[in-house]
Amino acid sequence: MDHLLSRLDALERANRRWRRACFALVLCVAAWIAMGAVQSPVEELVARRFVLQDRLGQTRGTWEVTTDGSRLSLFTAAGSPAFVLVGGRPVSGLEVRDGSGTTRVELAFRDGVGTGLWLRDARRRIRFEMFEAAAGPMMALRDAWSRKRLAMIVTEAGPGISLLDSLGKSLLGLVVASDSPTIGLNDGLGHILWMAPNR
Repeated sequence: MDHLLSRLDALERANRRWRRACFALVLCVAAWIAMGAVQSPVEELVARRFVLQDRLGQTRGTWEVTTDGSRLSLFTAAGSPAFVLVGGRPVSGLEVRDGSGTTRVELAFRDGVGTGLWLRDARRRIRFEMFEAAAGPMMALRDAWSRKRLAMIVTEAGPGISLLDSLGKSLLGLVVASDSPTIGLNDGLGHILWMAPNR
């Protein structure tokens, strides 16, 4: 009987300890929640450079202040930049690079010049470009040696298309000026071989 009473007394003491521990835990959680509710969120964070790292500690991105503005760079697993966004003066732009670090897509705005878009091949040669020219928006397709072979432009008078030889001379042109079309064939020296309508 004494053995049973001692065990019952031990159980009651353990029960009291657990109740006190649970009460203390509830008080701590309530205090923690109350402190969090009272704290105001951070309204301003000041830094010159942020570094984003993966769980292995390798840098996967940076956002930093430069002399002309700011730059955001995202990196591949191999550590080369895959995406670069630059904001500043006189140039703001975006670059998308392949796995070897070669810029394949470039979008840029330059003060006083305007906006341009360039697509490059794996050898860094421009194959497609679109930009603001003085006469109007222009688009060009280039060959494997980055020579302009087809050009299109829209001026105030109207649109024009030109097919060029390997030296950049226009051989075939189509222009719609003031709603009147003109098509012409030229030789490599710039002489008109044929034009319609005849003028």
